[in-house]
Amino acid sequence: MRVVVVVVGLVLAGVAAFLLLRAPAPVVTVLDPQLMLGFPGATGWHEESACHDVDATDACAGEWTFQSGQKVRVLLVPVVDPERLTLMTQKLKQRVEEQGGVVGELPYQGGKAVRMLQPVVRAEDNVDLVNISYVLPAPDRRLLHIVTSLVSHKEQVEADQRIRDLLAFAAWVEPAASSRDPPQQER
Repeated sequence: MRVVVVVVGLVLAGVAAFLLLRAPAPVVTVLDPQLMLGFPGATGWHEESACHDVDATDACAGEWTFQSGQKVRVLLVPVVDPERLTLMTQKLKQRVEEQGGVVGELPYQGGKAVRMLQPVVRAEDNVDLVNISYVLPAPDRRLLHIVTSLVSHKEQVEADQRIRDLLAFAAWVEPAASSRDPPQQER
């Protein structure tokens, strides 16, 4: 299952990176983000000390585990040109839909979060899995945060609701701050 988790999460981040790198603007790598997505005080969730079952190069900024065992990871994609963020998001949505996935939007902190439900994939142990992702741009629009969770197809409705509940606790925090610290003010 480790291979499927890494592959499905990275496919989404890879598509976003590919679309961003195709932009004519020069590539800008965000090495020191001002604010990161955190979930201070999220009920039933705890932050892991590191991302598990992923390589250090996989752009995983954080991992949270629910008491049921569901894992959520936050992947980072640097934004080449903040002015093209909307176009990039539209292309990402289109790509997911072309692959048979479902895309939607929901209100989020004065803007919109894009929800993407990837098509079902079969794991090596014959379990049908679904990747649920929410795409949120950082306030400065220089870094895209992809909140993603790979769950069994049978549990997707409950798992998606848990992610929405987690997002209700979302706050933009200083990168060194723990999820247990109070959220920092938006800049």
